[in-house]
Amino acid sequence: MVLRRVGFRGVMIPAILLYAVAGLAGLVPMPATWLVATRILLGLASGLCGTICLTLAADLENRQAARLLGFANATAATTAIGSFIFGGWLAREFGWRLANAAYGLPLLLLPVVVAYRSRTRSGASQTPDQVGKPSDPPRFPLWSVVPVFLVTLAFYPLVYSSSTEGPFLLYSKGLHDPKLIGIAISGSAGACALVGLNYGRINVWLDRPAQFLLVFTCFTASAIVASAASTPFLAAIGLSLMGCGSGILSPLLLSTIMQRVPRDRVAEATSGYVSATYLSLFASPSAYAALVYFTPLQVFPALAAVGALGILATVLLSRAGLVARR
Repeated sequence: MVLRRVGFRGVMIPAILLYAVAGLAGLVPMPATWLVATRILLGLASGLCGTICLTLAADLENRQAARLLGFANATAATTAIGSFIFGGWLAREFGWRLANAAYGLPLLLLPVVVAYRSRTRSGASQTPDQVGKPSDPPRFPLWSVVPVFLVTLAFYPLVYSSSTEGPFLLYSKGLHDPKLIGIAISGSAGACALVGLNYGRINVWLDRPAQFLLVFTCFTASAIVASAASTPFLAAIGLSLMGCGSGILSPLLLSTIMQRVPRDRVAEATSGYVSATYLSLFASPSAYAALVYFTPLQVFPALAAVGALGILATVLLSRAGLVARR
């Protein structure tokens, strides 16, 4: 809605500025309540930037869009690798506050945002301010993308488990150095980046049910290997398998959204997806605690059970014809 009214630059430039200011605020000593407020603003700006960038992929044909979404996922994972390693080193050498300086890097992207021009599916060149501003946008049935949001809410805690629960797992396996923990967790992001770079090929080779089966198999195997590992090295390998599934799930869900809704309503549908991912991240600690409380399992064995349920649901729904092949 906002993107359609004010255009690409009208949202992206303020979002980048807000992201940088809110992030750099962590360099300044302040009360905890103020710091939490800056993190809320940081999340708002991050959600805006993510939604806009993902929406621009809708200008492409389906296969090209799927490939671009894979590249975007790989880029995010590659950035995560640097943040895990560099952040762990900063935390050990200088304390956590200096790591906030990295939030100023997106300011370097402002000239790119100003100069960017999109190309629509019809081949006509447009400025980003023209993108997403139809005079009478078509409606679409909300139920067509609700299943995507439900899958996001249900299974994105597994995507985030490597970074949220991985450090505790590695610590319990005997790895106590923050820098080494960061390097070990970066293996998951590296696997996600590698798979994301090749998602265009995966999308051609495998139909949608097969992709979901591969995702949930990776999640289940990852949780089993990580929980059963006797050494930090084996646990890191298990976490890397989680990254393989993550590298497929995000572009798979986004490409599904873009195929189900009209081009001029992709922004609204994508914003719902982004909201679901952040809600899942926010609720994942409570989800982990609930799994441990209501089952006799620890976190990673419980996540393995969730992944196995995903495999079962995919098989049953695909047999019933409720999962589209393409």
